[in-house]
Amino acid sequence: MHRVIIHKNLCMGKKSCIAVCDTEVLGWTKAKDVSFAGRIKLMMESKGYQAFVQNEAACTACMRCVQVCPEGAIEVIPDNSMIE
Repeated sequence: MHRVIIHKNLCMGKKSCIAVCDTEVLGWTKAKDVSFAGRIKLMMESKGYQAFVQNEAACTACMRCVQVCPEGAIEVIPDNSMIE
């Protein structure tokens, strides 16, 4: 399993990460816990919505979401228990 992190104050809701994820790790939701400036940007970009991790266990670490995110808002970190 891998840890998937979306940095909420960077994500501007472009949906490119959701479009490339074949395993439906990421979903789409109304933004929460975002700075005031972040909320303003999100309202202009995506009507206040952004990506969230809905099924981390399904992540295959293909890194496509990381590669397509224009804001660099996604990190995929390997679980240390898998490293021998």
